[in-house]
Amino acid sequence: MARLPWFHIVGLGIVWTVLVWVGLNYRPLMPIDETRYLSVAWEMWLRSEWLVPHLNGETYAHKPPLLFWIIKAGWVVFGVDDTWPRMVAPLFGLAGLGLAWALARRLWPDDTHGIAILVPWILLGSLLWTVFATVTMFDMLNAFFSVLGAFGVVLAWQGRARIGWPLVAVAIGLGVLAKGPVILIYILPVALFAPWWADDPKPNWIRWYAGFIGALAAGVVIALAWAIPAGMAGGEEYRNAIFWGQTVGRVNESFAHGRPFYWYLMVIPAVLFPWVIWPPFWRGVGTMIRNTDPAIRFALAWVVPGVVILSFISGKQPHYLLPLFPPFALLVAAAIGREIEANRREPRLRDQMPAGLVILAAGVGLIGLMWWIKSDSTALGSLGWPPWVSQISIGFGVVVAILGLILALKHLKSFRAAVVALTLASAMAVSSVHVFVFSAGGFAYDLERMAQFLRIMETEQRGLLMVNEYHGQFNYLGRLKTKVDTVPDRVAQGWFLGHTRGRVIFVSNVPPPNWLRPWFVQAYRGRYMSVWDMDTYPVFRNWLREEGQLR
Repeated sequence: MARLPWFHIVGLGIVWTVLVWVGLNYRPLMPIDETRYLSVAWEMWLRSEWLVPHLNGETYAHKPPLLFWIIKAGWVVFGVDDTWPRMVAPLFGLAGLGLAWALARRLWPDDTHGIAILVPWILLGSLLWTVFATVTMFDMLNAFFSVLGAFGVVLAWQGRARIGWPLVAVAIGLGVLAKGPVILIYILPVALFAPWWADDPKPNWIRWYAGFIGALAAGVVIALAWAIPAGMAGGEEYRNAIFWGQTVGRVNESFAHGRPFYWYLMVIPAVLFPWVIWPPFWRGVGTMIRNTDPAIRFALAWVVPGVVILSFISGKQPHYLLPLFPPFALLVAAAIGREIEANRREPRLRDQMPAGLVILAAGVGLIGLMWWIKSDSTALGSLGWPPWVSQISIGFGVVVAILGLILALKHLKSFRAAVVALTLASAMAVSSVHVFVFSAGGFAYDLERMAQFLRIMETEQRGLLMVNEYHGQFNYLGRLKTKVDTVPDRVAQGWFLGHTRGRVIFVSNVPPPNWLRPWFVQAYRGRYMSVWDMDTYPVFRNWLREEGQLR
């Protein structure tokens, strides 16, 4: 089995490194998700706790602990800082690229066209994967375990069951510890549907399903090795949450505030850009439909049931699809292989045009939009956008437009070059968003200064209250060691009776004027976050009521 050529390793490494460097240097930790997850890890660190996660002093049952364990383990080695937590998801993504290539080589052992080499490039170039390559969330971990499980299934099919099924067990167990039982959606179908896709050799199906059931049971044991003692230590409410809320409870809840069945079909063209509008992929699809092979059927058995099952679950987010991107990359690579087999040794001149023209149109649209916003003082108000948007440079649109123009006009002489070019275009477009958008508006999402101010308040032993709801935005950023209280607005003023020296944090739709004497004000996700004491808070509330912001 051939190795991945060194220049592809270097190229992928450079693109990945640039994406990560730009993301870490231009984009702050984003509230509320990234700041919340780091705050959970921070409380694990403070409590010297590994078993039961906490957030703001309360047990945290919304997510399993694997991400928090990895972050804390890194802090044990490197010390507490911002860099390591933000590298966890990118490193899992990078490992997923390598494992996806290894999986492709297993599926196409006689790959004379070198199409397996393209799989990691296709993955890295898919728009949603590129966007989430630097985001500290659970989905990139889940994507890695999805590929690991699929790799184990292929090994078992190819006669290496003693290695394959244990890998499946590890993928299931750690996948559950990463994001819960949802990992089964990404792994189970490809093993269950093996009689449809597996060919030459055909397994002994009794042994196959016995091995699969054993792997599933072992994976469950891995997860229960944490869940049972954690449930006993965390109390009844926490125990019910992790055993019920992470399965049936989360599904039932999602039906109450979800999206329609067909929603993923609407977002797939965007999240799988540019490959869904790349002509060689669709030309190859026609050939694949007429003449499938085990590798193609394997990818279909992986991705199609996953999309269907996720569609039936009403709660939907684009990043839930990330663990299904590897089989899509396999299908794109297979389509390129069929193109080559049809004696099309190089892309056509117009093959790059659809993606290039879309990017060019986006750039021209951005130029026009920013020109209008900068020249018309009423534009932002009519759009309902925050003031900082006007500070985004028109150069953002210029860079995107030039990128699209080059892509549309350049005739590339090989499919490998075309895939690399499309991946570079995605990476540069996402990097441009980080550079231009967050250079202008990153302050509206960066809670570092606010958190440091609250840390000073904590050292002065002043109580802290977040009005209405709190998601742990400040605990890690401010290295807070005490709980931030939270109560509804209607009773917030009464909180001062027990905290006369306390400070109240309030998020409003309009900025408070300086004459109200807030202790601190900052833009916050299109709104404004401010800090008040016992004397100024009632005056601020009366002003909000006069402005029609409070009933």
